[in-house]
Amino acid sequence: MCARRIFALVAALSALVLVGCSGDPADPDLASRQSCEASSCHGRAGSDRGIELAHRGFALTCTDCHGGDGTTRDKESAHVAPAPAWVAERRGYIRNLSVNELDRVDPDYLRFENPGDYRVAATSCGSGSPANPGSGCHQDVVYSAARSVMSTFVGHFGPPRFENGMQGRDAELGSRAIEDPEGVDPLPEGAVRSLVQARVPAADAPRDSVATAIDHYLPKNCTHCHAWSYGRNDARGNFRSAGCSSCHFVYTNDGVSESNDPSAISDRPPHPRTHELVTAIPGNNCEHCHYQGERIGLLFRGVVEWGLTDDPPFPNIGESLHNHPPEFYLQASSDPAHPADLHYTAGMTCVDCHVGRDVHGDGRIYSSAKQQTAIRCENCHGNVDEALMEGRVTKPLTRDGTDPTCTPREGDPGSFWNCAGDSLRRLSRHDDGSIWLTPAGGSADLRVPQIAEVLAAGLNPNMQRAMGRDASTGLSHTQVLECESCHTAYRQYCFGCHVTMDYGQEKSDLLSGERTPGAELTSRSFTSFDLFFVGVNRRGKIGSFCPSMQVFLTATGRDASGAEVTYFENRIRRTASGRRGFNWAVDASHVSSRRPQPCSRCHANERDACSTDEARETFGFGTGRYEWTDDTGTTYDLTRLLDPDGTPVVDFAHEGQGAVPMDVIGRALDICVSN
Repeated sequence: MCARRIFALVAALSALVLVGCSGDPADPDLASRQSCEASSCHGRAGSDRGIELAHRGFALTCTDCHGGDGTTRDKESAHVAPAPAWVAERRGYIRNLSVNELDRVDPDYLRFENPGDYRVAATSCGSGSPANPGSGCHQDVVYSAARSVMSTFVGHFGPPRFENGMQGRDAELGSRAIEDPEGVDPLPEGAVRSLVQARVPAADAPRDSVATAIDHYLPKNCTHCHAWSYGRNDARGNFRSAGCSSCHFVYTNDGVSESNDPSAISDRPPHPRTHELVTAIPGNNCEHCHYQGERIGLLFRGVVEWGLTDDPPFPNIGESLHNHPPEFYLQASSDPAHPADLHYTAGMTCVDCHVGRDVHGDGRIYSSAKQQTAIRCENCHGNVDEALMEGRVTKPLTRDGTDPTCTPREGDPGSFWNCAGDSLRRLSRHDDGSIWLTPAGGSADLRVPQIAEVLAAGLNPNMQRAMGRDASTGLSHTQVLECESCHTAYRQYCFGCHVTMDYGQEKSDLLSGERTPGAELTSRSFTSFDLFFVGVNRRGKIGSFCPSMQVFLTATGRDASGAEVTYFENRIRRTASGRRGFNWAVDASHVSSRRPQPCSRCHANERDACSTDEARETFGFGTGRYEWTDDTGTTYDLTRLLDPDGTPVVDFAHEGQGAVPMDVIGRALDICVSN
């Protein structure tokens, strides 16, 4: 009984509500009609010593969200308790469970603990809610978010396996088996009908195979960064919930409750800051997942990774974070040459740009976040020909005037749209015709410059030369360049990733929860803050290019006698074509700057006797600065993307991406600029 009471109390205090229905305004007395808000329990919502009202848009009772019995004052009867046998297990603590272990939890208890979990969200947040007034509540979002890239985590599985010739570019594996039963035909570009859950190889899989090491590494390493489970919940910056609640409830870095609930546990994590649903999600909440991969959560606020030598180029952030000591992260923005993103310094946060399909998906199962993401810089700032207009999207320009990735068919006629037709509701037009943004974080409204208007004013001759249309040809750089190809302040590149798979140790699969031989040890050789690369994205435009997944793998273990065995060492992957399995990808690093990259990044430099050395580095002909040797004795220039004749030395894991074509490179190198 004692264990049951402890778990029931933990459930009540850490349960996270993510519910909501459109309908009548909130009734301030509705929630207090249940015994949950007795002064001896959770207290009256909104009072000085009372639990916060989670959903202010529509009055809901505690049991509308969490289930249980709201008519009794007996805690044992009011709460939904887990099965005693489950409590007895050490891993019975729900936040420690893998995806498949969560699947086996009693749905009533799972809902009591976290109504936003996708397994039960239709009953609490969606059409099955007891409070549903016939609107379906948030059922559409419940359906689509469970299939979004933040839930399927496809980007973690597809590119690494593609680079070893184990699958094509379309997604095959995900964090959970899932289907798209809607029958939409044809599917959007990059979408698939279904995914199967990633699995570790069978016990008799050959340990001298790179493929075996990869399929152990992927489910065991980073698969805590998706919404079908709670993630790590083990260190500062890693605390969050699961499902809808993973975003819509705020956690501090310390994961400690600041709630007015008299029963709240406030001396230890993991608990949400308060019992309140938010739509103005702070960027710190996003960083609890987005600190790996492209590191955009860190770079956005001017923080970079280090941990390589005792001579860091910037001061450290002064706090431990994500299981790393303070010296692992550096405050690059302390140096004016390496600023935080201009949107961050202006007071903006992630949800000011990323809305609708970007965060919730659209119900389709995309192979990459690059195919799901719908926001473009031009959706807020216009393009060189036109400013924003209500009731339509202002598209990025292309050379042929078409962009199949930005063709919304419908949207709110009174709002501005992104490329999926989602409303950018924080944008509004003032009486003088200017466009303003109201930041989600509560900072002062910001005027949103419209590129066409700034160009027309003729205030910046350099901007006119770089972005305006050429008087003789009518062409603009913006037809062939993405905004971030010039307006990224800097990039952090990591070169030479090393993964050792040790079959002499066991580790749990983060998806199934099963413990099997094979535990990884990772490190990297080099990092750079001054190089810059460009490539072509699936829209045919040049963008900022990132070398990634330059993995050198080692596999070790022990033989029957217990002696150490090395199956292979410093072996690289090979794609299906036989090329080196080093991926490069166009992405936005989220370090936007008003000050553009120098023109010599892509053109001959007049100040250096029209040298093209810097430009050739940018296009990927190699720098010789970072090299590593594999198990065959072959040494690789890790900054090299192209042979001297312009032929790529790699295959690209993302559909439609690649190196800048040689004819384009040739024209760029023939132009000598003064910057």
